[in-house]
Amino acid sequence: MRRRDAIAGGLGIGAVLLSGCVSEVAPSGPRNPPGEEDARSDDPSEPDGDDPGLHVSDFAFSEDGDGELLVTVAVANDATNERSGTVVVSVSVPDEDYEETAAVTVAAGGSETIELSVPVDYETFDRNGSAFAEVES
Repeated sequence: MRRRDAIAGGLGIGAVLLSGCVSEVAPSGPRNPPGEEDARSDDPSEPDGDDPGLHVSDFAFSEDGDGELLVTVAVANDATNERSGTVVVSVSVPDEDYEETAAVTVAAGGSETIELSVPVDYETFDRNGSAFAEVES
């Protein structure tokens, strides 16, 4: 009989000790999640400020006829309408920075290629230079 009382008493104490570990967890996240009308649009014809539909799809470097750097930039338009922007090429060589720009207009779903000459010796650029190309709207 005592053994039954000890087991029953032990089970009661165990249940009291474990009851604090089984408490309900408070939910996380917003109380009012965004609705469908609040979702961002993935339609490239509707720019969200920074994405005009134009982007650099490829760029390459070569030497022009005068031995200077020639940067070729391919600009693509993923939007469903014609877009215009400015191609900006930034070139750095030791102790010098250059920036060249050109206007570009690209038809919907199309692409255009722009060539920009930079007044930098191609060999100097090839050894120690760096370049970056982007399209600004």
